[in-house]
Amino acid sequence: MTTMVTDQRASRRWRPSTVDVALALVVLVVEIGVTLVASSHQDTRRGFDALAALLLASGALALVWRRRHPLVVLGVALATTLTYVVIGFP
Repeated sequence: MTTMVTDQRASRRWRPSTVDVALALVVLVVEIGVTLVASSHQDTRRGFDALAALLLASGALALVWRRRHPLVVLGVALATTLTYVVIGFP
């Protein structure tokens, strides 16, 4: 009886699909790669550093939850992008 209850709880847990994880990883790699190339050719107030990578990664990795919480993901992506631009990253 206990295993049946445990199995039911486990089946109700949400897990991101492989497509969502793959999409987030592709966006992350492309976003950071393109930003690194672009920042090497720009004269900006601030160079690309760990904070820039963290902000870009936060927005990209939030895409994993886009089907479950689309408005939250939109808010995270908007907030991280706005913070990135306001701080003065390339």
